Amino acid sequence: MLLDSATPEYGEAYEETQIKKEGDDISIGLNAQYLMDILKATDKEEVTLSMSDSLKPVLMKPVGNDGLSLRDYADAVIGSFIAH
Repeated sequence: MLLDSATPEYGEAYEETQIKKEGDDISIGLNAQYLMDILKATDKEEVTLSMSDSLKPVLMKPVGNDGLSLRDYADAVIGSFIAH
C-alpha cells in the first residue's frame, strides 16, 4: 500500500507498507486525520480496510474484533475523488 499526504503546512510525505490484499488495485482519497482518529481509538495491532471502489465508504475494523469492548467497533470513512 502506498500512502501519500500533502498539506500546505507540512509539505509532502510518502510511505509504502506491506499489506494482505484481495481484489483489484484502487486509488482512494481519505482524510488522514479521520484515519488517525480511528487508529488511536483501537488497541488492536491490525485493522482491516474494506473498500469496493473509490467513490464508496471505506469500512475500518480492528482485526480480532469480538464486539465485546467499546474499542472493538467498525467505522466508515468517506473517500474523495482523486484526479490523475
